[in-house]
Amino acid sequence: MDGANSTAITGVVAPPDGETANFVSPETQQGFEFAAIAICLFLVTICVAIRLYTRIFITQRMGWDDYTCIAAYILTILTSTLHLVADSNGLGRHLWDIPASQYPNALKPFVIAIGTYLLLQMSVKLTCLLFYRTIFSSAHKTTIFVNVGIGFVIVVYLGMFFESVFECNPVARAWDRSIPGTCTNAQGVISFFSGGVNAFSDIYILLVPVPAVYALPLGRWQKIRILAVFSLGLFACALSAVRIFMLYNESRSIDFSWETTRVGIWSVIEVNVGLICACLFVFPAFLKHHGHSLSKYMTRRSSRNSYSIPLSDNKTTSNYSSTWSAGNRSRDRTSIHPGTKVIINPETDEDLELGSRASSEWRVNVTRPLPAISVDAWPGNGGVAVT
Repeated sequence: MDGANSTAITGVVAPPDGETANFVSPETQQGFEFAAIAICLFLVTICVAIRLYTRIFITQRMGWDDYTCIAAYILTILTSTLHLVADSNGLGRHLWDIPASQYPNALKPFVIAIGTYLLLQMSVKLTCLLFYRTIFSSAHKTTIFVNVGIGFVIVVYLGMFFESVFECNPVARAWDRSIPGTCTNAQGVISFFSGGVNAFSDIYILLVPVPAVYALPLGRWQKIRILAVFSLGLFACALSAVRIFMLYNESRSIDFSWETTRVGIWSVIEVNVGLICACLFVFPAFLKHHGHSLSKYMTRRSSRNSYSIPLSDNKTTSNYSSTWSAGNRSRDRTSIHPGTKVIINPETDEDLELGSRASSEWRVNVTRPLPAISVDAWPGNGGVAVT
């Protein structure tokens, strides 16, 4: 049967002027979306594996941010699979090339993917914000903004999720309008609103640590190196803007299935880039552990809990005592002995620490009988390195 001239099959809509319905070999975006998803999942899998390996075997410290990262990874696989199932049922075609009888089967996985996408975005944002909580003391004022961000992300994304799930009554009417019931038709509003929330939260997450990093007792280039890692989120912000533009095109087009697939492709790319950025926070510890020459460029003098202890040039032995706590990081104004640096890192070997954990306080005594240096730290005596 010639699908282009067939009258036995009815499309979802009649083709516009100049177009002809094709049910046999229609134009489709399935291949492009499959390629985008495959590349994203490949990169994300590597990044998540490195993150978990670092936390389990190197720093030996798993936190809530790691668990939300795992949840995000599971959700990105689920969301990507739903997109591919929708495409295999015809969603990536022009609307007039989709048989009307097949359309509900194409829409069902797509509608479910909208909900999993919102949970995925929430998990990625929480991974970043919960990471901030591990590097700032609870007494640090930055933690206030982190907690506000966490509350905002949970409330807003869960609200959009439930609105998306229960847009129609019964729920199945969302993908099959032949089922009797009612719908709020709020999906378009949710899509634009989620795009705005994504962009806003990306910018918020990007800016939250900036004042704390600026206040660290580090040199200008050391601060720039740390901020460069956080600023990787700018790429996610740019992709959020692209997705909003795609949503605008979708809202003006009669070819919903074609345009919404384009939105889906950019949505998958956007959220996976965000997850990759969240994993990159712990990469310096991985690089430092496995390759000093490679990690030196990224981590030298930018350790999480770094503190330079001044030593005298004109004494055989120099004694120095200091109390270190994240809530009271005083800037050292004494000149440091050339080539001498003490890294105080009581609980982790990672390299982007901006403060010790809540209520952690360390007294450090340094004795330097030339030319050797010995360092003692209490409690634990396991987190001090000398370079």
